Parts: sequence; structure tokens; C-alpha cells
Amino acid sequence: MFLTLINISCRHHNPLEVDLTKVEPPDIHIKRYEKVLFAISKDSIRQGLNNYRSEFPFFIGDAIDTLDIINLANFITDPTVRKTYDDVVKMYPDLESIEKELNKALHYFKYYFPDIRIKDVYTYISGFDFEHPVTFTDSVFVIGIDMYMGSGYFFYPMLGIPEYKTYRMRRENITVDCMSELARQIIPLNSLQFNFLERMIYEGKLLYFLDMTMPLTDDTLKIGFKASQLEWCQKNEKNIWGFFMGQDLLYSSDRKVIARFMDDGPYTPSFAAESPARTGAYIGWQIIRSFMENTETAPPKLFAINDAQAILKKSKYKPKNK
Repeated sequence: MFLTLINISCRHHNPLEVDLTKVEPPDIHIKRYEKVLFAISKDSIRQGLNNYRSEFPFFIGDAIDTLDIINLANFITDPTVRKTYDDVVKMYPDLESIEKELNKALHYFKYYFPDIRIKDVYTYISGFDFEHPVTFTDSVFVIGIDMYMGSGYFFYPMLGIPEYKTYRMRRENITVDCMSELARQIIPLNSLQFNFLERMIYEGKLLYFLDMTMPLTDDTLKIGFKASQLEWCQKNEKNIWGFFMGQDLLYSSDRKVIARFMDDGPYTPSFAAESPARTGAYIGWQIIRSFMENTETAPPKLFAINDAQAILKKSKYKPKNK
């Protein structure tokens, strides 16, 4: 019985749960620009910003002109924006748990990429910039905290944000979105002239980066699927791959075809209504996982391999409907 338990434990060990004891943990503290900005009186914006220039250089430049002052005054006194800020403070009185999650993910990141430095992490009220809830620029994360108020937040449908997007506008998506944005910086798309297979492998690499940096996080969060959508993909994985092969999609460069299976949306048009969008990204993810299981490639070196056909061949990918 004892040996059986050991064997079961070994079989389920995730090789990406690496030993971090020899890696100095990061100590990132999230700086809340929204609290500073909305505490400033509209009649003393210039002086108020000057007081915080050293702490928030990403937002406050050396020169603050009159137009900047007018725009900021209008922003912080706008009733919708002000209501949003008040709601944000109620929902996120502090960000300690998010800091803990983000530091954990960045600890794994540092294990693989010790020379890449993350300088700062900021939150702010974005004005509902749902297309860019998180950005990563000049080694700085900028999080639009108003984009994580929960899928049922009343302002979202009023703004016409579709349900498939609001589903991911939750607290638990913040760290995933940060690491996804970081992945796009670490793994740039090498060419704008890519075919279906190349885009699929690229999307798989982005998701595998999340496997590396968030190995204990559920797959539904990594790819942004509901549990039922992930289960649909798992049950239909062989069929999805068979469709791609049967329709000769792998080497297609048709942008509309590629977008149909890789881009965000309510579902995949060629499949059932209960299917998620991004089924091509899901298959790319499974190909990359199979490649890493069947080769001795060190995880960071995966991202330097640009030959998608070679990755597919060496992956020995043979999907099965689960």
C-alpha cells in the first residue's frame, strides 16, 4: 500500500513545480496611483502631482502643462469615474493577497529568467480600457484595477462589454493577466507573416509560459475558459485536431481563418455553441506540452525555437478525446 501511494504521487508530480529555495524571492509592492490622484483637490492638481512625481514617474512626467491639468480635473470629477473609484476602494481596500500571488509568479519567473528585472507595479483607474487591462512597458506593470470589479459589475454591460470578456474581469485574473502580458514581451511573435500552425504554436508557448510561472494555477484561469468550456475542449480534442487537418488549415495564411480559431470571442464559429473561442490556442498549448514531455528541452530554450513544424514533429502529438 505504501509503495502504491509513492507511485501515485510520482506520477502526478508536476515537473514545473521547481525548487525555488536558491532563488531570492522578489519583493514587489503594488503602488496605487488611483488613491493618490483621487485624493488631490481639483484646484491644486499641479502641486499635488509634484508631491508624488518621484513615487509615480510612470504617470507624472517632468512637465505638467495646462491641458494635462484640465483633463485630469475633468477625469477626477466625472461622476462615473468617481463612482468607479469609490467602488474600487471598497472592493480592494488593500492589495496584499494580489501582491502575494504576483510575487509567487515572479519568483518562478526569476528562476527561469534571472537577468530580467521587474521595476514596479502600479494600479490606476483606466476609464474602462477593457482592451488593455494590463500593460507591461519598460519593465513596469500597469494594472487598470477598474477592469477587475467582477463579472457582474453593473457598469460593464452599460458600456457594451460582452459577457465573454466580463467573465474574466475578476480579481483572480489579475496575476494571470500580468504574467500573460509579460509572456508577450518574453516571446515576441517573430513575423507578421505567419501561418495557422505558426500562430498556434506561438499561442501554445504563451500558455506554457503560464504553466512555468504559475504551475499551481488552474488551467481554466490560464486560458480564460469556463470549466465547461475547458471540459468541451478536452472531450473534443481529437475532433478539433481532426478538423484542422481535414480542412488543410495548418499551412493556411488566411488571416480570417486564423482569427476564427485563435482570437477571442464568445465561441468558435465552426464548432458547437458550447465551444469556447481560441480552440486553436488550446491545441497549440497541448502540442507544446507534448513537445516538452517528449524532448529534453529546457523550458526557457523553448521560446528560442522558431520552427513550428519541427516542434509539431518532435512533440509526437496524438490527441485523444478524454
